[in-house]
Amino acid sequence: MANLTYGTADSPVGTLLLVAGKTGLVRLVYARGEAAEDEPDRIAAAISPQIVEDQDSVGAARAQLDEYFADTRREFELRVDLAAVGAFGRDVLQAAAAIPYGQTLTYGALADLIGRPRASRAVGNALAANPVPIVVPCHRVLRMDGGRGGYAGGAEIKRVLLDIEDGRREGPPAVS
Repeated sequence: MANLTYGTADSPVGTLLLVAGKTGLVRLVYARGEAAEDEPDRIAAAISPQIVEDQDSVGAARAQLDEYFADTRREFELRVDLAAVGAFGRDVLQAAAAIPYGQTLTYGALADLIGRPRASRAVGNALAANPVPIVVPCHRVLRMDGGRGGYAGGAEIKRVLLDIEDGRREGPPAVS
């Protein structure tokens, strides 16, 4: 993949780095601390040596994320490029994308949905590698016991996202 562009979006869960290719959103990364400045270089090394900053190229994603965090958007209408994700991972992410706003499933239920009832751990691993969290709402998948489980963005961000969708948000949460 070549000719990637990136931009940032401010959000209640911190700065988000958005990376777009010709066929859609390729990455959404929680950009934190000093490492955030190096994130485009890491993405370039992993995906494409040609990555340039272009805030306009991610304008639609930024606008829809703003609406999501303002609680005025329930579904994203963005093209997402999952070409770098393997077949199993794509199946998992497509199933996760179908989980309605404000609802949750367990890792086991998601494994059942994709026809792999014994693959709940593999489902968790595929969700952990989700290249476009929030847009593909892997935060809506919980442990069998109702616990939140892991999240690539961290437990606090998963809690904030679930609270936003659950309507329990009281002002902008502070996430570092």
